[in-house]
Amino acid sequence: MTDEHQPNVGTLPRSLPSGTDDYYRLRGADFVRRHPDRQPPSYYLEYGEKCLHQFRAAQPDLSPGGQEWLELTLQLLQEAIEKRLQSDPTEFDRLELDDKGFRDFAFSTHARAYVDGGILALPADDLFRILKTPDMTAVVSPDGITEILVMLAKLGRNDVAHILNSSSNSGTQHGAKGIVKWILRHIWHPK
Repeated sequence: MTDEHQPNVGTLPRSLPSGTDDYYRLRGADFVRRHPDRQPPSYYLEYGEKCLHQFRAAQPDLSPGGQEWLELTLQLLQEAIEKRLQSDPTEFDRLELDDKGFRDFAFSTHARAYVDGGILALPADDLFRILKTPDMTAVVSPDGITEILVMLAKLGRNDVAHILNSSSNSGTQHGAKGIVKWILRHIWHPK
């Protein structure tokens, strides 16, 4: 079967090392190498690259555990893309050509990376810093809201208690209690 977007072996996506601050820029450059007449998936530069640098700027304000979470999560997010590429480079190339499809795939990896990175063990202070780090346009986008709902669905009652009790800031703890009450009403016990 011939397809105008069927890459030949010399133009397949290249694997890149994950866990680097230039990963998304390099992924975009690899796409342009293969498709010089096309724009790379918007996720690479408009979300991945942008958010990575926003989180790096916020990193000093996180607790040591929050900083460890950030390092591991950045690694896991990039590894998820690399695993998809390695499973079928030709299909990955096709996926990159579908901007919405690629964005949907990438966002679908976020909740798992956050949980595997240990976000549920972080104190409320870190959670608030993490939540307010990306641009609000990313947080309130359909993809961002879905990501938050998936994360909330993973919270167990013990996680909620840990978050509330681990806050060092009474204002943050008060705000966290309000959020938790909302979660309990709308997620666990909707009317």
